[in-house]
Amino acid sequence: MEEPEVISRQGSEQKPAKKTIATILILAIIAGILVILFAINWSLIDLLPGVDKWNWFLYETTWGIRILISGAALLEFFFVLTLSIYIWKRGRNYLMKHI
Repeated sequence: MEEPEVISRQGSEQKPAKKTIATILILAIIAGILVILFAINWSLIDLLPGVDKWNWFLYETTWGIRILISGAALLEFFFVLTLSIYIWKRGRNYLMKHI
C-alpha cells in the first residue's frame, strides 16, 4: 500500500520565526490578562472582614457564603481557562496571517 501524501501547512514550514513571534505575543497577552485578574482578586480579598482571611472563611462564615465564594472562584477559573484557549486559537491564527 502506498503512503498518503502529507500536505504541510504553508505558514509553519516557510516562516518559523513568524510562528514563534505569534506564540510569544499571545502568551504575553494571556499572562497580562491573568495578572490583571489576579490583582482584581487580591483587592477583592482585602475587602473581606477580619485580619486572617482563611480563618474567617473556614470558621466564621455560613455554608451559603462558602458555597457562593467557592462557586465564584470556580466560575472565574473556567472563564479564564476558556478565554485563554479562545485567545490562543483565534489570536495566534490572526497573528500568523497579519505579521
